[in-house]
Amino acid sequence: MDGIWSQYTRRAIGILLVGVLMLMIYAARGVLAPLVMAGVLAFLIEPLVSYLNRRLRVPRVVAGLLVLLLLLALFLVAVMVLAPILVNQFSQVRFNVDDAVDGALEWLRAASESLRSFSVGGYELGLGPYVDSFQKRLEPSAVVGFLPSGQDLFGSIDSILSTTAGALAGFASSLGRLLLTLFLTLIYSLYLVSDGPRLASSAWSLVPVRHRPELEELQCQVVRVWRAFFRGQLLMVTLFGLSVGLVMWGLGLPSALMVGIMAGVMDLVPSIGALVAGGLAVLMALIQGSEHLAVGNGMFALIVLAVYLGLQQLESSVLQPRIMGRSVELPGIVIIVGIMAGASVAGILGAYLAVPVMATARVVGIYVHRKLTEGHGSGEPGEPDEPVTADPSSPDPSAAMPEGPGLEDHGNDSLQTMPETSA
Repeated sequence: MDGIWSQYTRRAIGILLVGVLMLMIYAARGVLAPLVMAGVLAFLIEPLVSYLNRRLRVPRVVAGLLVLLLLLALFLVAVMVLAPILVNQFSQVRFNVDDAVDGALEWLRAASESLRSFSVGGYELGLGPYVDSFQKRLEPSAVVGFLPSGQDLFGSIDSILSTTAGALAGFASSLGRLLLTLFLTLIYSLYLVSDGPRLASSAWSLVPVRHRPELEELQCQVVRVWRAFFRGQLLMVTLFGLSVGLVMWGLGLPSALMVGIMAGVMDLVPSIGALVAGGLAVLMALIQGSEHLAVGNGMFALIVLAVYLGLQQLESSVLQPRIMGRSVELPGIVIIVGIMAGASVAGILGAYLAVPVMATARVVGIYVHRKLTEGHGSGEPGEPDEPVTADPSSPDPSAAMPEGPGLEDHGNDSLQTMPETSA
């Protein structure tokens, strides 16, 4: 026994190792979120850390710590600058329930009044009695009768206090988990940045030398996909947030800055985030109205909805193809389904990373398909040469074969094909 594994043994061991790895990932799924975020953060700050390490001779761990501190300082400065502005924007959101109900009832009265003399083909339908009955139901006394009492809505004071205490406890627990996740993310990312070259060298040492060139090319393609995604996301978030904020300010929405910031932040989650930000913009328009347009809140909300949908279509049809490029080009239905699947598996993080993960799967899938189809007419390296067929127009080589001694060297077949000569 020479100790070399057969092809069947190698495949079996490979499948077994992949299965064990999947089981380990499933068992550690509770701690994967900070590790994944740390990997993304380490990937983003890697160019700056490498620059500091190569040019200024700063150790990688120190360079990583400096970059993380710089990012934290920029975040705190942004919060200090934007917090007073956002508080001022929120203070302008005043919602009076009585005014809203009165406005809705008045709109229903006006809409029903237009049906009083409704006619079809010159024939009046006579809807006056039905309109009168409907308008009587819109009287404040009649509407109040349909509203539940405070006791029915909220129950007793004890239940309200217990519900509030439970909500506060849940909020405190969620906040604690969030802070712990952020702390672990920073620690993990620092370790990944400092030990990244050594980990990469150890991984490449396991790859056979003959396979390294093509795997290095695959790695470059994957890195280009992720860099294109993050670069495009940053640029699109900035452009979309600015455009929404400026347009809403031009339309006279008092909370235009808040809506613009929310639109830019929610645009980080493709497709779904834009819908959430659009709903917020419409809600603010319905509550606040316009400072520039002499229209009602309902009509202004419709205007805001139309403008927001136009901006979103402009982003998806013009900005996204030009900025993101073909590196992450995926069909729209694939993106939507992938985002929904990512959100169901890993929440917001899964929805955000669904697009680059699917783009990476596309690149790897193309590579695997190319390797599987090698040698089957694909024209790739490693494909056996096609059999050479003789050209009918070419002369028969045996016809030019010389006669005389040494003919037996060409074999018996050649002797049989030669014409017999007469003595």
